[in-house]
Amino acid sequence: MRPLGPLVPADETFHHQITDTFATVGQSDRSWTEKVCAMAAPADGGWQVAFGMGKYPNRNVLDAYAGVSRGREQWTVRASRRLFPDTDRLEAGPISYEVLEPLRRVQFRLAPNDVLPVSFVWTFTAALPAVLEEAEHHRSRDAMRVDADIVR
Repeated sequence: MRPLGPLVPADETFHHQITDTFATVGQSDRSWTEKVCAMAAPADGGWQVAFGMGKYPNRNVLDAYAGVSRGREQWTVRASRRLFPDTDRLEAGPISYEVLEPLRRVQFRLAPNDVLPVSFVWTFTAALPAVLEEAEHHRSRDAMRVDADIVR
């Protein structure tokens, strides 16, 4: 009998794509991840906010960064946590990501924290419908290993 991954709340839904639990991805690569990376700045470049989060199911890790820059100054907060058993919570320390309206509105947040006196709440609303880029699949020169298998 093949062992299955642990049950998580998403397993109650009808969205499975593989014959396993949502705690499991369809391959064993330890670096397999889902990520979001976002930056915003005004045209004059006087300031910038940055956000990133990665979910590594095969490493049991969720990590994130959030930061603000102004001129030559920059403040960045980084956080990490164990992914299981709370796989649906997209939050590490004071950093969180929330889907407000699928494929249309998301929120990036750096809550007030003890690390740096910096915080923000940034809601991104799409101006155009979401689309997929062409998938990228690259092999090493000797074709022995996959260097990149990316979908955005």
